[in-house]
Amino acid sequence: MFPVRQGDGGIFGKTTALARAVKGRVVVITGGSSGIGLATARAVAAAGARTILIARSADALAAAKADLSGPGAPVHTYEADITDLETLPALVERIHAEHGQID
Repeated sequence: MFPVRQGDGGIFGKTTALARAVKGRVVVITGGSSGIGLATARAVAAAGARTILIARSADALAAAKADLSGPGAPVHTYEADITDLETLPALVERIHAEHGQID
């Protein structure tokens, strides 16, 4: 899916296009505690992104964070319902305050 280029670092001297795109960046994933969101989180965290997961369930977020934790970029979680439009501005402000940016 993501092309690998030889000789520019990474595991076994290979770096994926995804790693070149997200390494060191702040990536926010809604629905990040399960399914496609969690799969995406695994990929970007492994590629070196500072991964921020947003989901409704604190327990599911804790499990996802434990699953993703390890060497590499940090994983942060926020319990929120993004369909509640009244709470979104405060969530975005909090993420900006704690991480400085969203890439």
